[in-house]
Amino acid sequence: MANFGTVRFREAAGGRGTEVAVDLEYQPPAGALGSAIARVLGEEPQCQIEEDLRRLKQLMEAGEVATTVGQPAGAGQAPHTPG
Repeated sequence: MANFGTVRFREAAGGRGTEVAVDLEYQPPAGALGSAIARVLGEEPQCQIEEDLRRLKQLMEAGEVATTVGQPAGAGQAPHTPG
């Protein structure tokens, strides 16, 4: 099974940052059935690439990847009012 791809970085029009283009040739295990199962489980390469690019953007712009690990959910909590 041959899988391959390219990632290209180029300057955006007007010097407004960088555009990233990803091309991927991927043959899923088990063909169309495997692709459907991967899609349902959120493991499809398209979804993974989009998430990876979002994290790369956060890392490049903010120096870290935003996370909610260890943060309270906020549900059911009264807003804090200065006293």
